[in-house]
This record gives sequence, structure tokens and C-alpha cells, in this order.
Amino acid sequence: MKFLLTAFLLMFATVLNAEELQLTEGKGQGIIHAVDIAENRMIVQGVGYTVAPDFEVEIGGSYGAFTMLEPGMRVDFVYHRYPNGDRQMISLRELGASESVFEH
Repeated sequence: MKFLLTAFLLMFATVLNAEELQLTEGKGQGIIHAVDIAENRMIVQGVGYTVAPDFEVEIGGSYGAFTMLEPGMRVDFVYHRYPNGDRQMISLRELGASESVFEH
């Protein structure tokens, strides 16, 4: 009986892991409202995102870092959306002075 319970739990854990891997990619633009470096989170246009460990940032046409982002910056970004609704930002580019938010 203990073996069957263990086998069931392992099977259930495998199914959960497979579901976590099913994600969709999205794109967005907006203004950064908040950056929480300690929690690796940010809010853009009122929507919360976690930040991927390999998050790519471009500021002013050059390589940047998450710690360089500030509220008020206008950005274009790519994120992953998980089945549970979580969003994880994977790349971000600061929009140039001549680019408008929601121009694309």
C-alpha cells in the first residue's frame, strides 16, 4: 500500500511539473509603475510580473540591468504566461524618445 501511495504521488508531481512547463509568450508595452529589486518583481501598466533569472534589459540602446530600471520608464517587453496566471518577464527594452507607448 505504501508503494502505491508513493507511486501515485510521484505520478501526480510529474503531471504538475508538465503543466507548469506549458506557457505562452506575450509582448507588451507600457510605463513602469514600480520596481522591487529585493523580490525580483515589477509592475508595468498596473500588471505585476516576476523577473526571470536570465532577464535581458536594454536601456538607451545598450545592455542594462534590472537594478537600473525606474518607475516612469517607457518600455517594450516580452514575458511568459503560465497556466496559473503568473507572468514572468524575460526581456525588456526602454523605448526611445521618439517612440510612443502602444505605437506598434
